[in-house]
Amino acid sequence: MEQELKGQFDEFEKPEIIRRKLLPWWIKIFCWIFMLMSVGAIASLITNLFVPNVNLSLYGFSTNTAYSGIGLFIIAVMLLKGFARLLALV
Repeated sequence: MEQELKGQFDEFEKPEIIRRKLLPWWIKIFCWIFMLMSVGAIASLITNLFVPNVNLSLYGFSTNTAYSGIGLFIIAVMLLKGFARLLALV
């Protein structure tokens, strides 16, 4: 009986589609931009250890230090967006 059911539903099986191929080219470009922005956020944390002023700005929020409340908020948003876009490309 198991063989009969398997044979009846074989026609409904579809080939596996890779999600990355479904995205348009402009969305792929924006995904790369946001991923590079998240790398820049990590770099700003490291740079602020050696340089006292690191200018960060995103969505109207701006700060001169990465280790302030606003600075950590901006870096967290950049990392979140970069991680989400990374998952979109996988």
